[in-house]
Amino acid sequence: MTHEHAGGRFLRPPIAAAVPLVLAMGLAGPALADDDEHEHRSGNGNNPKNTFNIMMNYELGMHCTGFEFAYCCVLPPYNSILAQVVKTQQSEKGQGAFAKLLEGDPLEGLDGLGRQTVLRDADLDRNGNFQKYVLEYWHEAQPREPRPRVITQESTLISAVEGNSLLMWNTLADSADVNPDGSLKLSGQDGNPTWNGVTGAMLGDGDFNDPTDNYWNAVWNHLYIYNDLEATRLCAEGNAGDTCHSDSDCDTAPGQGDGVCGASAEADKIRLGVANHIEYPVDCGAGLHPMGPVSHPDGLPTNPAVPNNCGGASNGNVLTFSGEHGTVVYTQMKVLENLPITLTSPRIWEALGLPLTPFEDSIDFFADPGAMY
Repeated sequence: MTHEHAGGRFLRPPIAAAVPLVLAMGLAGPALADDDEHEHRSGNGNNPKNTFNIMMNYELGMHCTGFEFAYCCVLPPYNSILAQVVKTQQSEKGQGAFAKLLEGDPLEGLDGLGRQTVLRDADLDRNGNFQKYVLEYWHEAQPREPRPRVITQESTLISAVEGNSLLMWNTLADSADVNPDGSLKLSGQDGNPTWNGVTGAMLGDGDFNDPTDNYWNAVWNHLYIYNDLEATRLCAEGNAGDTCHSDSDCDTAPGQGDGVCGASAEADKIRLGVANHIEYPVDCGAGLHPMGPVSHPDGLPTNPAVPNNCGGASNGNVLTFSGEHGTVVYTQMKVLENLPITLTSPRIWEALGLPLTPFEDSIDFFADPGAMY
């Protein structure tokens, strides 16, 4: 399926008969919820004006924080799209007489991480099939007035940010390394030297040759998962090794009561931003959603733009459904292991932790920093 927008053409693999509902994000304006594939209601009587209403919360982030006044931490760009979709009342009787919150299809259109991407409408079409949609998103910069010293704004699309308005994958950082048992290599332990006199700091492998040896990957090294992004754990007892969300999931027989959910072996932890674990490709957010429809390979604007699916993890620039458990990762504190961090609540359509900047791709800021003032 091919779609047109201000940034040019891009291709996305078709998902059955799924129709795109568009979320277009402007940096200084509201989101647009568009259902132009359907006839708008007149708004007279009890008939709603729109077939679909999309309620969206946009979490902005270049956050600054500090636990005391002695220092201040600037966190990385982290912008999330969080949405819910309501099918409005369509008739005076039957199921169509009630508005419905639409959720994901658990079988069709799953992405490379097994996440739901197809929004399913329980109302059947004329052929007796579920009506299906995808929630497509992209970002656009604000239009700028032409000035003699300012580069011409050829497009407002913000998608291939790395190398144009951001340098995070091209900023070297020695991403965390792991021991043979899966634990992190730490300074002052297991024969490792201290780091600037500090014991317990995460250590890399001493080079910058890994695909994760950059700032965007290294910043997430303290987080991990066990099976997926929905807080799924592994059974410690009962059906050991099976995935679980509760002890009963691990019982060797229904009602047996011999299961324990929550194995914590270091070897079972899948670490974020670590080589051979979860690796973040260029122009992909913390939840492995693409910044937009396209990216420049290796973060070099001289490379032709290509469709961005985050190395096969996503189905392109479409929202994913957070499921019944939400999007959850874990971290390890000094006195508490497996501290869950809920990034998105359950049953939310999301694009998580996008590295958004205010500038369109065509600005090519780093090639000519004086192109905009």
